[in-house]
Amino acid sequence: MDDPTLVSSCQSAHDLAMGDAVSHQESLALIRAIAEEHEHGQH
Repeated sequence: MDDPTLVSSCQSAHDLAMGDAVSHQESLALIRAIAEEHEHGQH
């Protein structure tokens, strides 16, 4: 990728995604909670 317009567009998309992302700890907590809900729903 060496097209400045494409690079800029990708950088903007990355920045937006990172701005909406939750922390590592919050991600783990969410995954664990969903896994527990799924496990309890299967029994």
